[in-house]
Amino acid sequence: MGIRQIPVKVFIQYLRNLGLVFIRTKGDHDIWNYPDGHPRGKLMRPVVFRSKEKDVPVDHISTNLKTLGITNTQFEQAIKEN
Repeated sequence: MGIRQIPVKVFIQYLRNLGLVFIRTKGDHDIWNYPDGHPRGKLMRPVVFRSKEKDVPVDHISTNLKTLGITNTQFEQAIKEN
């Protein structure tokens, strides 16, 4: 089936379920990372996407999944469950 764009609200809830927190906004992009003291530690590169848009584009999802070390299959399954 492959990844499709999803609503920003759904992506934000997914990130929260993983334990990520909103860090700041830079321009029109929101930046998310694990909080200080999280067992996984900080990410080498934070999760970044445009939260002012209606949907998160597929390329933003794919890039952020690579950053998080999550496969497309794991992501699709988690989205279906919620």
